[in-house]
Parts: sequence; C-alpha cells; structure tokens
Amino acid sequence: FSFPSGHSTNAAMAATLVTATAWQRRAESPARWRAVATIAPIYATAIGGSRVYLGVHWPTDVLAGWALGTGWSLLAQRGWPRPTRTVGPIQPKKEVATCRERASTTARR
Repeated sequence: FSFPSGHSTNAAMAATLVTATAWQRRAESPARWRAVATIAPIYATAIGGSRVYLGVHWPTDVLAGWALGTGWSLLAQRGWPRPTRTVGPIQPKKEVATCRERASTTARR
C-alpha cells in the first residue's frame, strides 16, 4: 500500500494533459476534441478502479492520486506556450541570393 496511488496519479496526469492539448486545438478538429474528452476520463477511472478492485489501494489512495495528478498537470500546463493564429495566408519567404549570384549581377553592372 502507498499513498497516493502512483498509477492513478500518472493516469490522471496523462488524461489531463491529453485533454488540455485537445482543448487548445479543438477548433482544428471538434470531433477529436469530443473523442478525447470522452475517452480520457474513462481511462483514468479504469486505472484507478482497477487499483481498488485488485486490493492494492484504498479508495482514498486513488482519489488522492487523481487529485495530485490533475493538479500537477494543470500547474504544468500553465507554462505551455499558447497556440498562435495567423491572420490571412502565410507569406512565402523571399529567396536569398547566394554569394555567387550576387557577384555575377554586380559584375554585369
């Protein structure tokens, strides 16, 4: 027995971080967001439930693991860079002439 459950902590962190990433990109794919928002909590619940079912943790160990994992990943997520949106089409970069091309145009003048 250990407090809190490490398996539940890791499952909650993974579920929260995957859900947070999908949330930031929900405009690109709403269907993906809905799928992740449905599957991630089921995953974390299944991991925690299996720990109690197998008798290796008390329910309070699992609840504390979920709280710790969710809190830790939300704290880590605050430091993530926010996605930026471009306004209008992306402009191609101008091609830079090589030294040889510059020398040949300079010599012709």
